Amino acid sequence: MKSISKQQAREFRDRWKLVNDFIAQQIRNTPAEVKLQQLCAMFIVGQSRSPAFLAEEQEVRNRWRLLKQKTNV
Repeated sequence: MKSISKQQAREFRDRWKLVNDFIAQQIRNTPAEVKLQQLCAMFIVGQSRSPAFLAEEQEVRNRWRLLKQKTNV
């Protein structure tokens, strides 16, 4: 694996700061009505999960629980 210099790391961090600042500004500028519509859409999606999806999700949770038990985590 190739390592990066301190300067490259700084530049990488600075670029991501610009991205995060832009996203934060976009969120601040989003009207409350749009945010409410987005929240409602997320709620509807969350409520519409099918029984098959929920059963599969429970199976995944059971597998993780078993792995945690076997590894003493």
